[in-house]
Amino acid sequence: MMRCGVDLTGLDQLLPDDGRLDALVWSWAQDEPSATGDCAVQRNETARWEATSCAAQARPAACLTADGMWLTTAKAVTYRKAPSACEKQGASFAVPRTGYENELLRAAAPESAATTWLGYRVTDGRWQATPAL
Repeated sequence: MMRCGVDLTGLDQLLPDDGRLDALVWSWAQDEPSATGDCAVQRNETARWEATSCAAQARPAACLTADGMWLTTAKAVTYRKAPSACEKQGASFAVPRTGYENELLRAAAPESAATTWLGYRVTDGRWQATPAL
């Protein structure tokens, strides 16, 4: 339901190990973010996020247009080059804010890529979204 944009759910007779709680999580994968990563990627197969090194390999970057459309960069880029690569496509390097946006990004990701850079990284000791251009 979160992937479809439903953000108000009623959970009747909820228990701590209820599988519906896991189903509500649309962002970080289990045991993430890991302490070793300082940048976030979306694993395209599951749409869950993982922490990885900002110096890791080049991959497509998540870009958000002014009209709310998600796309990825045409070429794989390093994290450092992701903002300018998105800007060349008329978009901003960004991070999904809802389960629905996360699913739209997943649909926009190239099938050939395992992961997509997200505009989300550790700054001053905490996770923060990359400022919009």
